[in-house]
Amino acid sequence: MEQIIYIKGKDIKTKSIDDSIVTCHFEISVKTYEKLHKHYDDVLTLLFTWEWIEDIEIKATFNKDWSNSLSYQWDHAMIKLDIILPSLLFVGYILTSNIHIKLW
Repeated sequence: MEQIIYIKGKDIKTKSIDDSIVTCHFEISVKTYEKLHKHYDDVLTLLFTWEWIEDIEIKATFNKDWSNSLSYQWDHAMIKLDIILPSLLFVGYILTSNIHIKLW
C-alpha cells in the first residue's frame, strides 16, 4: 500500500451526483507514480484510515477526461482520481483521513 495525499489547493469536483462520483487531485511519491502506470485501466482500491474509526475501502479510477490524470514534476507526482463514494456525504473522508492506495 502506498500513501496518497489530497492536494488541498485543488477543488473536489462532483462528476456525477446520481452515482456519487467525485474527482480529486492527490500528491504521490515518484515510486507510486512508477507503479501506477501499470494500473491505468484498472479499478483501484483506496483505504481510508483514522485512529478512531474502522478503516473503509472505497473504489476509484483514473480520471480520463483530461490527459493529465497522472503527471510528474521534478520531485513529486500527481494523480487525478474519480472516487466512487457510497454517498456524497462521504466527501469529508477525503479531507479527514489518511489515504492509501492498494497496489498488487
